[in-house]
Amino acid sequence: MISLLVIKTNQLEKQKQFYETLGLVFQKEKHGKGPTHFSTVLKNKNMVFEIYPLPKSQTIPDVTTRLGFRVDNLEKTVAAILKIGGELKNEIRETEFGTFAVVKDFDGRSVEVILI
Repeated sequence: MISLLVIKTNQLEKQKQFYETLGLVFQKEKHGKGPTHFSTVLKNKNMVFEIYPLPKSQTIPDVTTRLGFRVDNLEKTVAAILKIGGELKNEIRETEFGTFAVVKDFDGRSVEVILI
């Protein structure tokens, strides 16, 4: 079972705002000499999701990672993402895997927003 997922960005505050539209509540953290970052424990309490700044040696974030989050209200969530400047990649649709849309976070990662 996965217990930790960390994304790295050069838009820390904007990414925090994006993922908050998915219902996440972040705490600002700093461990020792490490960078200030945002952390949340997901609802199932078995996984930590963190948003870290890019290392100084890296200028472009990885955008190949695809994430998925379940939400109670798909239309409201997608509207909130668009309102803050997020991008809709694929319209809301029903498939054999459920009802979902694909949006892009501020770095360009594809994020599936799936109706519970």
